[in-house]
Amino acid sequence: MKKISVIFFLLVSISVFSRDASEILQKMKDAQNYKTSRGEYLMTIENNGKKITLGFEGYHKKSEEDLQLMRFTSPPRIEDTAILIRGENIWYYNKRSNRVRLLSKSAKKGSMMGSSFSYDDLNIDYVDDFTGEVLEEEEDHYILKVYPVDRDRSYKYIIAKVRKDNYIEESLEYYDANEIKYKVMNTQEVKQIKGRWTAMKLTMTDLISGKVTYLETSEENLDFDFYMDDSKFSEKNLKK
Repeated sequence: MKKISVIFFLLVSISVFSRDASEILQKMKDAQNYKTSRGEYLMTIENNGKKITLGFEGYHKKSEEDLQLMRFTSPPRIEDTAILIRGENIWYYNKRSNRVRLLSKSAKKGSMMGSSFSYDDLNIDYVDDFTGEVLEEEEDHYILKVYPVDRDRSYKYIIAKVRKDNYIEESLEYYDANEIKYKVMNTQEVKQIKGRWTAMKLTMTDLISGKVTYLETSEENLDFDFYMDDSKFSEKNLKK
């Protein structure tokens, strides 16, 4: 778009971009508009030349509040360790100590199982949790700058590159309070499974420590829109 020094035109443009950002965020949420989901995943963490792979089962239900459960299956030393999310609350169950702990706000900013993902990264609602603006519109992508409504997140804002064909994030760049980019997430192998666009692979890179986390699944390990009772997402059920 050519620069035109007309105040009225600029104000109209800002208004349209603001509206479009809300619409894009809604479509990003709608792209994940399933009632329930489950999957089997491998999470590989590379750090300082060392590599470790964790396996887990993931369950998600969209009820009156967002319900998520991650239960780790490998390696044996962390088997049955679990993470439960109910709305804004996150619990961590340590199988070895047989203790359930409700995470504080500060703990949510910490590393999830030693990975490049924080607990905060697991619990995002693009419509309820963010406001934003369109920075740029490319032929195949929107570039958004989105701010968390909860200012107590570990990041000040995210630059999101969103595909126009399916409204899946191609990349997310995380910026801290000093506006320094410190973390980047990329998606790969986006497929449509049972009518749901899903990335088969995610890569989260910590630009400060150099730690890289790879998360992957496969089509045969995913399922959507089946019956799942809310009791699966209870503190009691964490101690399986």
